[in-house]
Amino acid sequence: MNDKLYNRPGLSALSYRVGDWASFRHRMLVNLPLELGNPDNPGNRPLYKLNTRAGDDAAIALLDAWAVVSDVLTFYQERIANEGYINTAVEQRSVVELSRSIGYELSPGVAASTFLAFTVDETSASTSIARVPKGTQIVSIPQGDEKPQTFETDEEIVARAEWNALKPRLTKPQEINSKTDKLILQGIATQIQPGDRLLLIDAEQTNSWLLLTVMGVKVVVEGGYTKITWKQEKRTDFPDSVFRKPQVFAFRQKAALFGYNAPKWEDMPDDVKRDYGGTVKGGISHTISNNGLPAADIRSLTLNHNGQLFAGCEGRGVFSYQANEKKWIPVNTGLTNLNIQTLSVDENGYLFAGTSAGGIFSSKDNGESWAQLNLGSIGVKSTSSTTWESVNTGLPNTVVRSIISFYTRFEDINIGNINSNGVTVTGINDSNIQQLRVGDIITADGQSKIIININITATNNTLTVDTPFSSNLSNKSANITGGNCIFVGTDEGIYRSYDQGKNWLLKPSFRIVIRDLVTYRVNHNRYILQLLIMGFMVLLIKKISGVLESFPVKLFVR
Repeated sequence: MNDKLYNRPGLSALSYRVGDWASFRHRMLVNLPLELGNPDNPGNRPLYKLNTRAGDDAAIALLDAWAVVSDVLTFYQERIANEGYINTAVEQRSVVELSRSIGYELSPGVAASTFLAFTVDETSASTSIARVPKGTQIVSIPQGDEKPQTFETDEEIVARAEWNALKPRLTKPQEINSKTDKLILQGIATQIQPGDRLLLIDAEQTNSWLLLTVMGVKVVVEGGYTKITWKQEKRTDFPDSVFRKPQVFAFRQKAALFGYNAPKWEDMPDDVKRDYGGTVKGGISHTISNNGLPAADIRSLTLNHNGQLFAGCEGRGVFSYQANEKKWIPVNTGLTNLNIQTLSVDENGYLFAGTSAGGIFSSKDNGESWAQLNLGSIGVKSTSSTTWESVNTGLPNTVVRSIISFYTRFEDINIGNINSNGVTVTGINDSNIQQLRVGDIITADGQSKIIININITATNNTLTVDTPFSSNLSNKSANITGGNCIFVGTDEGIYRSYDQGKNWLLKPSFRIVIRDLVTYRVNHNRYILQLLIMGFMVLLIKKISGVLESFPVKLFVR
């Protein structure tokens, strides 16, 4: 047992053990008879008579085992102490950690690797398969001042003559399914042109085929292939399954129906047109007139009083036909919703457009500009002395499918004498102005105008009409001879407006899907025929009041 450890400077290894197996065993045997059983009784030494030192004795064997344990512990204790110093450490991890404690980091080891290609002789006398064992050495050929480097294979390599020049696959067979939007054809001399028709079939599935119209052809010379794109159409017959063995056939020969080379109808003489222009039914002929129209569904056509034709297109707005140029032009200034569902013209020539989101637009200048009519307002009304409810006078966000606007004539209502110097009318008292609505027809001095605005103040009441009176009016008697009425059929019922579309009311109060509205007269009475989903219902308009009542006759269609 070392009672005092001392290591002089410069040693390559430190002595740090307090003992070994022999010293630990000797010390325990010496102290065995001296061990006290009770510290308070020095004379009590229970192991005093244990004087055997035989190795097969249980007590001596136990002491021997603990001596071995102590020997092992002190061995590793000494090794750990040596790893704590740079001069005595032998483990790389110890050196790395000691260097890091003062900010140093070991550089990584230097190694080299390279790629080699082994080829097999392709002569008839040589074998077609050769094995290169692991560890085969290869020496590099130095250049300039370089030194030759020796490399070794890290795995066994099997070499074949057919592997001498491996070429990766640059392309793979195209998978054709319902999402395919182009074809890759092998070769650059397909002679396919835009407009050609191609038949795409699956040789293993006879019911899988497609007839395609070529839109684009791109020849990739460096790749040795041709890319074909076709006209994209919404197809319901495109097979969902993958074409297992696709084949493409090009229709290279073209044939035309008899008469394909006949001269154009518009180039024919007038006498020929008169003799052959009519059809069997009434001499009516039709020609295509799509110049300028977009590729969209046409939802409505209407004519104004000047014979000008308008078309409402879904998603593209309103188009006006220019007869002198034989083309359509868009007229969408101010039209914020281009999903047109219906068009209508009233008695004044105003143009109305209904959209798919509850929007109604009006144009007073043949579509040059549009204004929205359906905004309405939010107000409240009393339902009892203590309760109120909100009132929304705007149209709901629904599809407007039909619009009818007309002027209802009735017995004259005198509103007193008026004054006017143009479009502004004054001189109407409070009781008379309460009877007026925007859209009413006011007649004075033999002139009829439409009221487009009503302004009521504490000191003065004024009206604004659509066009100025031809001469200044001074204290002239005026009558209301009619009113403008707008009805719209929607997916939520019929709505009406008497103030040029500023406010709307559901009439009747039940909600039904209206497909169309038309008007007709019977004995000077105005009727509305509304087309429902399952049939017809005839409704009566009572003069300017606009009250709708169910007619006793219902006509149903199957």
